Amino acid sequence: MSEKRVLLKQLRQQKGTQVQVAADLGISTIYLRKIESGEHTPGRDLMFKFAHYFGESPEKLFPDYFASVS
Repeated sequence: MSEKRVLLKQLRQQKGTQVQVAADLGISTIYLRKIESGEHTPGRDLMFKFAHYFGESPEKLFPDYFASVS
């Protein structure tokens, strides 16, 4: 897992399983797992959906992405 996405994984664990959170977000469990691991970064709309779902800013959830675009 990307060490920079630790918050995302912690928040997901607080909400429930990957299966449950993926269903809530309307994505596959495999895609969620790849996002958590840092293998994939969601598109803008999904990134904001994550932010709303977890109550955190996209910058906090995906700091590795925002560091690379700055």
